[in-house]
Amino acid sequence: MKKLLAIALVLLVASASYGQLFKKGDMVIGGGVGLMTFTGDGMPVYATVDWGFNDEIGLGAFVAYYSYEEDIAFWGTWKYTNTIVAAQGTYHKDYFHIENLDTYGTLILGYNVASVSGISGLGKPTAGGVIYAFGVGARYSFTPNLAADLRLGYGISAVQAGIAYKL
Repeated sequence: MKKLLAIALVLLVASASYGQLFKKGDMVIGGGVGLMTFTGDGMPVYATVDWGFNDEIGLGAFVAYYSYEEDIAFWGTWKYTNTIVAAQGTYHKDYFHIENLDTYGTLILGYNVASVSGISGLGKPTAGGVIYAFGVGARYSFTPNLAADLRLGYGISAVQAGIAYKL
């Protein structure tokens, strides 16, 4: 009987409707670090702004910086520096119905202001240009205004982890 009561309680809690975490007019700023970069060994740092255009669509900005070095045997070291300035769109949808969890998809389009320095006499590789990124993310709110933010996808890194603050 106790097991049946416990199962009923879990089902009742799981089916309860939770408050919407992202809504029209919200302004969320965030930042963090990138892990598992696609190029080089650098650890990117990033900042975001997400403004609620409506209850599901967010519009904003994404900026990031990272640098790394590449050692080339017998020639020396090339240093790459990347500064990314981009527009960001997010689509917020409550797929998991977990209290305090805001899940979203993201699309980023912008420009990478990049430079390469190092080896003389070999020429310089091309760097910079238009960039795009996409992925999925989730913010888990610890307070009404503070959340942990985790993103997975293609962009400055495969994993981005940070914090977000709702103004």
